[in-house]
Amino acid sequence: MKINGGDKNGLFKKITVLKDITEGSSMYITSNNELALFKCRGLVEYIKEKVVLRVDEGIVTVSGTELELETFSTSEICIKGEIDKIEFSKKEGKR
Repeated sequence: MKINGGDKNGLFKKITVLKDITEGSSMYITSNNELALFKCRGLVEYIKEKVVLRVDEGIVTVSGTELELETFSTSEICIKGEIDKIEFSKKEGKR
């Protein structure tokens, strides 16, 4: 997946910039097979069916089957597999 230089192969089906819950973090979704999250604050849980990530304003939970962490660094996390659901939870006390 090429993020910074654009997508020459037209693979991005949907691009969403999450502002309310992630305070500027960016999430890129390629069909239901690949997800990249920038400005992730930490990995809370990782199993093949669920990846839970911490962002500034809460938690992002990715559910699916055969989920794998392709990239994991302080600035980016890339998840591959069959993604069924993405959930956002705000920290308690945040509005």
